[in-house]
Amino acid sequence: MADYTELLSSLPLDDIARELGTDRETARAASAAAIPALLGGMRANASDPAGKASLVGALGQHDPRLVEGGVNLAEVDRTDGEKVVRNVFGPSSDDVVTRLGASQGVNSGLFAKLLPILAPIVLSWITKNVLGKAGQSQAAPHSRRHRGWASKQMTAVWRASSPPPPVTWRSITAASSSVSV
Repeated sequence: MADYTELLSSLPLDDIARELGTDRETARAASAAAIPALLGGMRANASDPAGKASLVGALGQHDPRLVEGGVNLAEVDRTDGEKVVRNVFGPSSDDVVTRLGASQGVNSGLFAKLLPILAPIVLSWITKNVLGKAGQSQAAPHSRRHRGWASKQMTAVWRASSPPPPVTWRSITAASSSVSV
């Protein structure tokens, strides 16, 4: 099972840096912090049955082809990304952005721009790793049987993904523990 460093290596960091108005290394470091934060928020939400069902439904709306063969930033729906970030972190979104900025020593505005870019990419990556295992990369898990199967696969993705740094993990999990996707 892939960990999130695979996703990080597929990101168009030069394009992201340009979009954020920063250099490639800052974009890479920020992405390396933001991806585990998003995964942590999604994981916290998935610990609740309603949050898990919501996340499984969201997976069906994110095509894994977005992350296959490298990400084309022009194909990322930032409006969808903003919705995902609000659903993952809820009213704690601003706090998460502030904590991420502080953890990287950068203006939190960078993360306010970055999270909506990365959120659909992360969901597509999870979809690829969850649904792609059974050759269902384009099919949403609509039946009860498929939702159960997808839920088990999601758990495997969570376990295989490298955990984020402890401080970020705790702060993000605490900020997002009661919000549904």
